[in-house]
Amino acid sequence: MNTGKDPLLSVQNLSIPLEKGSDRKFAVEDVSFELHAGEILCIVGESGSGKSMSANAILGLLPLISSPAKDPFYLKARIWLRRRKPS
Repeated sequence: MNTGKDPLLSVQNLSIPLEKGSDRKFAVEDVSFELHAGEILCIVGESGSGKSMSANAILGLLPLISSPAKDPFYLKARIWLRRRKPS
């Protein structure tokens, strides 16, 4: 139910790199979605598919991850949260 207003949550190009030696390069790669008022978003997938990592990224709870060269790099994404006005 998109009301045409700005989304409450917008995630654009979410990529979460994994540490060197992991079975894959990214926990989540290039995921985008928007959530508007009145909508419900369900993220489903197999165990280890990145659901919790995505939620933690949105909440800002992911630790820094170091690349093989020991240079820190950060979550690559744009995440917007719009606060509701008090009623």
